[in-house]
Amino acid sequence: MDFPQIVFDFLEKYFVEPINQYQGYNPVNTLVYAAILFAMAFFVIFPVLDRKKIKFNLRFMLSLFPYIFFAISMRVLEDVQLIARAAYPWQLGYYFISPGIWIATAAIVISAILISRTISRKLNKD
Repeated sequence: MDFPQIVFDFLEKYFVEPINQYQGYNPVNTLVYAAILFAMAFFVIFPVLDRKKIKFNLRFMLSLFPYIFFAISMRVLEDVQLIARAAYPWQLGYYFISPGIWIATAAIVISAILISRTISRKLNKD
């Protein structure tokens, strides 16, 4: 068995099959998702917020709650089977379950921050 096949089989077993078979999280995908989250937070998100002079404080955290509620609500669409579950990012259903729902929500949050930052500067308001 060659190396690409080993990697493919590993990804299939620990990431794709649990989604397709409604198994949920396992220790491997949980650790990988947590590592990705921490790496993104500390090496991308916090430095970008700091560089843009956006304070990560209670007000900022509270402003994220509607997006979290949005993501949870979107997940319900898959839970009641209005959207078909999918394990691959090129399929719509992927963005209605973890981790896809959080990737989509993060993209929406980042877009909203950039738009609100632009409006804030144009209006000279915080």
